Amino acid sequence: MTDSMGKDLKVGWGMLKNTIMFKSNAALLALFTVIGFVMEFTTKGENIMGVYFMAIIGLYVSQFLNGVAVSEMVQSSHYKRALLVDIPTIMIAIIQLVEYCILAGLRYWYCAQAGEVTPQYTSGLLFFGCFFFMITIYNLLVYRVPVAGYGLLAIIIISVIPGFTGGRAFNYTGIAGFLKNLPICNNYWYTFATGLAIVIIDVVVFYILSRILYKVPLSTRIWKRALERQK
Repeated sequence: MTDSMGKDLKVGWGMLKNTIMFKSNAALLALFTVIGFVMEFTTKGENIMGVYFMAIIGLYVSQFLNGVAVSEMVQSSHYKRALLVDIPTIMIAIIQLVEYCILAGLRYWYCAQAGEVTPQYTSGLLFFGCFFFMITIYNLLVYRVPVAGYGLLAIIIISVIPGFTGGRAFNYTGIAGFLKNLPICNNYWYTFATGLAIVIIDVVVFYILSRILYKVPLSTRIWKRALERQK
């Protein structure tokens, strides 16, 4: 990172903290992070509840981008790219990697306690990466390319909602069930490496899409509805 880029990020972060919905999204991000880890630890991987809450914070991380984009000051600022592309990408990368490593450690511990590698435990690593990716990209698209955003939302609903059905909530069904049945999930380290690759791909795709879309104006109608929900 050059000195110029470092300065841009530092100034951009200072501006970001004063943008609309920053505090509410930061509070929700922290809340769901805590809930996710508590659920994950208390259920010990028996369902995907903890992973679900850990991954859904991607919604609030990417929401920072939209809170910045609506500001006229930011749109005319020299730090526009840092605010709309670089900082959100760095936030996504740090939060996702830290959460993934902690989750991977917990899932390794569950397998060690069980005395065997159990797909129910290892597949949670893949689900985290996939769901975090879908949530983050959905929120990036829906305010700028609504059709694409709602199309992705439909995929999320179809693939994730089945996990709320069955004998208990958040069972390993839907996309979680598909991932659980992959042969790779019988080997912890293969699953860990694959999940890590998914996380890295998530960050790269988010960065590329952010670079493509950061000059595209927000959909005023959808953004106003989002603001009304925050009141």
